[in-house]
Amino acid sequence: MVCDLISIVVTAFNTEDFLSECINSIRNQSYSNLEVILVDNGSTDGTSKMMDYYKERDNRVKVIHKKYGTPYSGRKAGVMLATGKYLGFVDSDDYIDEDMYKKLSETIEGYDIVTSGYKKEIAGKMYEFFDTLPFGSYKSETEMNYLMEHMILLPYTDKEGIKGRVSDKLFRTDILKTVCTEIEESGFPDDSAIAYSYISKCKNVFVSDICGYTYRVNPLSVTHAYYDNYLSDLNIFYKNMLFIFSKNKKSKALVRQLEEFVSILLSDAGSRMNFGLYSRAKKYIFPFINILDDKKIVLYGSGDVGQDYYSQIQKLKMCNIVLWVSKNRKVLQGSNLELSPLSSLLSEQFDYVIIAVSRKDMALDIRKELVEMGVKDNKILWLPPIYMTDL
Repeated sequence: MVCDLISIVVTAFNTEDFLSECINSIRNQSYSNLEVILVDNGSTDGTSKMMDYYKERDNRVKVIHKKYGTPYSGRKAGVMLATGKYLGFVDSDDYIDEDMYKKLSETIEGYDIVTSGYKKEIAGKMYEFFDTLPFGSYKSETEMNYLMEHMILLPYTDKEGIKGRVSDKLFRTDILKTVCTEIEESGFPDDSAIAYSYISKCKNVFVSDICGYTYRVNPLSVTHAYYDNYLSDLNIFYKNMLFIFSKNKKSKALVRQLEEFVSILLSDAGSRMNFGLYSRAKKYIFPFINILDDKKIVLYGSGDVGQDYYSQIQKLKMCNIVLWVSKNRKVLQGSNLELSPLSSLLSEQFDYVIIAVSRKDMALDIRKELVEMGVKDNKILWLPPIYMTDL
């Protein structure tokens, strides 16, 4: 276990409702040799004062107040101020387990980076998400070649080998400072740019099964905001990554993955630019085509899978959606349809409930919930969604 100073950078913009829980989860870490760098990215609420409050009460806390800028500009400011040997990021609306950095510190010695998983609450239940690459050490030339060839995307899937997030990883600060001088600033979410640029410079990587980070779905966060410059910012991201990867001996494999990754991001342009539900490029094919003709169905789920199913069913008129339910109730852009609460299906006449999620464990949890509500098991259908490249 290393005992070196770990810097933790938290960039915030108008997140006063969540910031205290975030900061306290860092201050209460069992690994106490920390430098906590709070970056106020031009907030107009009480975020700035809250940061100063913690600075006065904990000598490990440093605060940067800057004018409004991109999330990357805030993270870069924090990285450049950091003095720790290692560095981690925590988003200001998330929080971490008490022993997260203790576990990461026990793993990183001898490695340039340690990756881990994260937890996310979906429909009232907490699920864990991990990198797709096998857990363990990647040190030899063969192991690192394999990692570089599968880091961004596994062949013919939309699954990231290593998730393009920075908040579930522990970095070496010296390498990270170099990366931050190479990345061109844009409004495009910077996690992938930082994570993949950094790993492309690593001599060794440890992919861990640690899972101490809790990701909070905050609809007001920058990640969930619509913005008009999505395409131009994506182009900056692509060119920037192309330049960085061109210097790597595995550049051919990295560029191939980059192109596939950007193609997937392009398919989300319509929804990110608020064009509406029907403008969204479809990723998942409804697996019950020609099986449920003329049947009355309840569609359960409003994520990417649910939206793709809904669009295809409405366009092809293959069956009749009498109800679209989700625990995340909202009006979907372009659908003119408000999602109904789960309880409403008990008063509706239907032939089947279609579970529209991609993960089997989630589908099993939903099936159990529906049965407990009184829905007959033989009326509940789920199959793994057909991803476009599976064809």
